[in-house]
Amino acid sequence: MPETTRLAETIQTWWPQIEAFLRLRVTNARTEGGNRVIKQIKRVGCGYRNQANYERRIVLHVAAQSAA
Repeated sequence: MPETTRLAETIQTWWPQIEAFLRLRVTNARTEGGNRVIKQIKRVGCGYRNQANYERRIVLHVAAQSAA
């Protein structure tokens, strides 16, 4: 079955990272989540022209999330 073969190849490719998680129980999920939020803000902002305004928007969003 092609799906099974593809799954096996994916697991083999990612095995070092999977094994590290199983041993250490550490992930980069928080960093990836932060990156996702920044990308989402960038999409909503439709391309801020002023870098300072873009940075302020990110900081305000993070502060609002922390307060909630």
